[in-house]
Amino acid sequence: MAHTQHKLKRTAIACLTLVILFPFTKAQEAPSVSAVTDLCSELTFTDALAQHFNAKMAKLSKNSSKLESLHRVLSLAAMQKQGSADGKAYNLLAAMTGGKLRSNLAKMQAATAPVAKLLKELNTRRGQIQALRKMTATEQTAYESAETTDPNNNLFSSAGHQCKVKFRLQQSKPDDCPSNGNNIDKAKQAASEITKIKQYHGIAASKFALPQNAVDIVAKGTPTNGTHNTEFNKKACAEHAAKAATAGVGIFAVKATEQTYQANADVALLTGSTCASVTTDEDKKEITKSRLANLLSVARQLDLEPEPELPMLKASGLDSDPQIAEAAWAAVGKAAIKATGDDKKNTVDQLLGGKEASLKDKFFNPLKKADLNIALNERTIKSNIQAAADDEQFIAALTFLAVEAGQKHNEASKAITTQTEAKEEDCKTKGKDECRSEKCELKGNKCVEKEGVKVETGVKTNINTTGSHSFVINKAPLLFAFLLLV
Repeated sequence: MAHTQHKLKRTAIACLTLVILFPFTKAQEAPSVSAVTDLCSELTFTDALAQHFNAKMAKLSKNSSKLESLHRVLSLAAMQKQGSADGKAYNLLAAMTGGKLRSNLAKMQAATAPVAKLLKELNTRRGQIQALRKMTATEQTAYESAETTDPNNNLFSSAGHQCKVKFRLQQSKPDDCPSNGNNIDKAKQAASEITKIKQYHGIAASKFALPQNAVDIVAKGTPTNGTHNTEFNKKACAEHAAKAATAGVGIFAVKATEQTYQANADVALLTGSTCASVTTDEDKKEITKSRLANLLSVARQLDLEPEPELPMLKASGLDSDPQIAEAAWAAVGKAAIKATGDDKKNTVDQLLGGKEASLKDKFFNPLKKADLNIALNERTIKSNIQAAADDEQFIAALTFLAVEAGQKHNEASKAITTQTEAKEEDCKTKGKDECRSEKCELKGNKCVEKEGVKVETGVKTNINTTGSHSFVINKAPLLFAFLLLV
């Protein structure tokens, strides 16, 4: 219940925002709405709305797939370049991509239900309009039979006679709706004017019914004799089968009254500053504009814009984001150090190669270079970071790079330990008079290494990922990598 109230509150706030941003009067209604005047223009209008929301959701989904793939690529690159300046940059880019992916998925989750309801209602409305067009497209009436009867009770108090004529209104194909033209072209702009729409224009619900019929009846005398269907085209009963008959009754013509369908704007999307609600009685109706207007009002306030793709950006388009600047500051190991916003902003630019550096050229294109040679059981995968992010190779590549990163770390640790031990041993071998270097000091009668001395290893680890440094990945590391992923 609390969750529902929270959602309703967010919807009300969003609708209020729309009112503030677009304070249109009735005279300033969106041109696409004003263009809806009949069945065909309303069909065009609803088609445009459905296409708009379908396209938005499809674009969000496609963008999320791209971001998910890109996140894999950048995660592998960060692991491959671990310990270097590029490694820090790839870590930052991977974190940014993960954030954009989560943002996209959150948008899709929030939009799925309301957009689905709107699309269902739009499809229902379009089906109702198409059915009405078909139902009211009539042609010549087909007469099936005519026969006289003498009922006990009829229209008259005295004896009378009755002629029963059976007929059927023939259906024809409705005229094709125009594909263009003044009103049609304007109605197609509904998507671009989605935030400006104040009322839903459409055909009144009372018009969704069978057309009125006009029946012309002709009578002459008292038709007491037999039925003559064929002679009178199954339209009349008379004493004999000829127009000269002195007694007869029949239907001269049955015609469906031609209908006119004028759209009206009697359903507003907003009541004051909130989306107009639908009454319980109105919501139960099969045909109603109120339900559609409410769903449209709710759906249009959703954020359906996908996150921008990183390869298309420059550092100058990212450094103003405080979250990205904070992440960059942490990526260079300064999370615990206080800094100004400008310092953090400059860190983004430095990590990403400068304000105007192309992320695509500096970080993404190099990942297409073939520099991975992964021996997987009995086969070898020759690949690059970009291709290795595919589903088939990702776990193998992740395991390969994880093991490699572990090797680098172990070798670096050993080098530091060896260097430190050598320095300690060097101080111990010195006598009292010799214990005067920058790194040694005399404590009592012993020469020891000074506290706080930073040991420079001078050892660089550069393990190529190809050639002799290729190795076989067994099942256990693969399982470990999979567990990391989940």
